[in-house]
Amino acid sequence: MLSREIVLAALNHEETERVPIAIGGSASKFYTSTTLELMKHYGIPEERIQYAAAGFKYITFSDELWEKMGIDVRYIYPDTHGEKLLEAQKNHGVFINKWGSKFTFRDDDGEHLNIEEDVVLPDATIEDLDKYKWPKPGPEILKGLKERAEKLKNDNRYAIGMYRPLEVGVFNTARYFLRGSVKFFEDMLLNKDFAIELLKRIRKVQEDYYIYLLKEVGEMVDIVDIEEDLGMQDRPMISPQLYRELIKPEHEKLISTIKKHAPQAKVLLHCDGSVKELIADFIDAGVDILNPIQVNAKGMELKTLKKEFGKNIIFAGAVDVQKPMMGSIEDVERCVKETIDIMAPGGGYLLGPSHNFSSNISYINIIAMVETARNYRFRK
Repeated sequence: MLSREIVLAALNHEETERVPIAIGGSASKFYTSTTLELMKHYGIPEERIQYAAAGFKYITFSDELWEKMGIDVRYIYPDTHGEKLLEAQKNHGVFINKWGSKFTFRDDDGEHLNIEEDVVLPDATIEDLDKYKWPKPGPEILKGLKERAEKLKNDNRYAIGMYRPLEVGVFNTARYFLRGSVKFFEDMLLNKDFAIELLKRIRKVQEDYYIYLLKEVGEMVDIVDIEEDLGMQDRPMISPQLYRELIKPEHEKLISTIKKHAPQAKVLLHCDGSVKELIADFIDAGVDILNPIQVNAKGMELKTLKKEFGKNIIFAGAVDVQKPMMGSIEDVERCVKETIDIMAPGGGYLLGPSHNFSSNISYINIIAMVETARNYRFRK
């Protein structure tokens, strides 16, 4: 089977000859140093490294590397912020995003961020929202996007995922960029009319971006990313009741819009941390794939998740990057096999890391992870 066929089968909850491997998208990326180490290992010249805008920063990747490693999904990346973001990243500078909020690239490697919650609407009322200059998509976001999608579609070997166009989801945009975390938590409890209106307007902006992009590439993509980090290490940030009341309605509308413009695509929600209590609501809202499955967070035990939700949602990620990936090759192999044995039966699983690969994970261990996944056949 081709990579694309293996991925699509898994997305339809069908068992495949091996698990599909998804790296390069949401919470499954490398730091530049790791990309270069892997390219060197596989004999790919450094100058053939590729750059792509992915949320808060530019990332590095290599289609040649993905092919040599045997990765089954290829991502297309909307160029939301353009070269100004890349310049700030390379120079360890300050960047102001589409919402008017700034964040700083730290001086260590230019790839770590300080998100300062430089909020732009801390004291706004509902009436003030009409005065704010809401972001709008423009042609710059399409730079190279359709061409890359068409090339991948014509090649037809790989599943195609589209990275999200804006950094974070409706809830996180409100707290990171517009109100601040403390203020927005207060809004949700004490100023609900404002919170509802703010979330609605953010969702409409996100819809505008997805519609703008999917009109160009919607027929070609198999996976579309959205984001909403709602989990801490030991529990969700908000109660399931508050999620249902305030955020879930916006997720339902956004996901419905995405599926209208890309009806064949599966919607992937990036939501890390302890979110077991919210998964049933994610499914009800239309989420098809949950990523990245942080197995060390409370309640995120794989056997339980697979048993309770595995027939109704696809899991992407789940290979523990906090412990086994930091250990020996044997530790990595054992973890990958155990994860596959739990998650692969019945389909509905894309193998990947439980979060982005940190720069102190050995590239040798990453190779071991991928090679083990490609060669292992799960136990029923």
